[in-house]
Parts: sequence; C-alpha cells; structure tokens
Amino acid sequence: MITVKEFKAEQKHFLSRINFGKSYLDGRSIRFMNEVPGKLLTCIKQRRSLLNTCKAQHKAIDILFTMLIQKNKKFFPSKSGQPWKAIQQGNRAIKDAEAE
Repeated sequence: MITVKEFKAEQKHFLSRINFGKSYLDGRSIRFMNEVPGKLLTCIKQRRSLLNTCKAQHKAIDILFTMLIQKNKKFFPSKSGQPWKAIQQGNRAIKDAEAE
C-alpha cells in the first residue's frame, strides 16, 4: 500500500515533468489532475482507518470469546457458526489489507 508521503512525492515528481506551456492538456485534464490526488489521499486515509477499526473489533470479539469460554467450559468458538465465520473472514481481510 502506498503511504500518503510516497503518494505526495510521486505526484510532485509527475507534475514536475509536465511542460504546461507545450502540453495538450485541456481544462478537463487539468481539473482531473488537481482533483484526483485529494480524492486518493482521502481514500488512503479512510482505508487505514477502516483497517484499524477492523483490528479493534476483531480484538474485542476475541476477548468476548475468551469470556464465554471462562463462563462455559463447553463453549468452542469454532462451533459457534456465524460468529466464527465472521472471525475467519475478518482475519482474511486484515491479512489481505496488510499485504498490500
């Protein structure tokens, strides 16, 4: 995953290579160049926030499972059905997001 700092550095480099005096960029292209970086930065920040939220929720569910096990020694999280499937799905999502 690209960081905000890396993105800004790449954008600066990209813009330094454009000769606006000899370019065929029209108003639409220039507007796109000016708007998209801000939108991408927002997406990067939102993605990071969502990942951190997912991790926190995952940790909370682990704690709740532990509390259930302490109250009922016959409780097995892996036999809880949908909650266990949600844990597995969350693990995959976190792993995939961190790999990018």
